[in-house]
Amino acid sequence: ELHMGSNHILEGNHAAGSERAGFHIDGQMCGTTNNLYSGNVAHSGLMGVLLMPSPTTDNDGTSPCTLITGFMVWKQYDYGIYSQVEYPTEIDNVVLIDNNIGLFPMIYAPSWKKQPFELQ
Repeated sequence: ELHMGSNHILEGNHAAGSERAGFHIDGQMCGTTNNLYSGNVAHSGLMGVLLMPSPTTDNDGTSPCTLITGFMVWKQYDYGIYSQVEYPTEIDNVVLIDNNIGLFPMIYAPSWKKQPFELQ
């Protein structure tokens, strides 16, 4: 449950046979020069990498642009990477092999609570 914390350094981890997500992350801010995630592997589970809104905050816990990097994901039953956030997502230095769906990016509009609404 990495998405519940901040400033993680995630290097050289392996997640195998997970019931849901191998890694549930918030990602990194796009354009960062120091790479916080590298050499991580997820295989033989339901999803390799999951990026979703955080239930513990009022927003989705991510920056206006999110970077997913440093993962090798293979043999996932559903998704290699499942991303469902309000902001653009960049994916770099990721290998997706033999997953039913390699990448599922879902970007949706901000919630009605976050932007002014006018009825015309």
